[in-house]
Amino acid sequence: MAVVLIAAGCGSRPEAPDPTPTGGTPIRTMARTEVGARLVLTAGVERVLGPTAFVVSDADLPDRGLLILSPSVPEEVRPSAVVHVEGVVAIVRVGEFTRFPLGDPARVRPYDGKKALIANQITLW
Repeated sequence: MAVVLIAAGCGSRPEAPDPTPTGGTPIRTMARTEVGARLVLTAGVERVLGPTAFVVSDADLPDRGLLILSPSVPEEVRPSAVVHVEGVVAIVRVGEFTRFPLGDPARVRPYDGKKALIANQITLW
């Protein structure tokens, strides 16, 4: 009987899961994250807005992506790069952030009044 159990375990492999995404409603992590909360995320860079700001996108983030502000964004941060970011959630008010020279405020106007992440650490993957 022991021989039958061993043979049965080795004879067939389970079917591999289908890697195709099934769709569904994305989880809105930022909607549930409070201002002032520490947040750690890994996401793809969608676009760079300047030397102190870029936008990341992910299924758990807002439709327009999440604005990341930092006193110094690494030069290697480019669209489609994957970044690991640690920081604090804040509400963006265009004109209030003197620490982050954004140049043309029109770049961040779509994020005015929305949550953003003030990064204290950015790591590229």
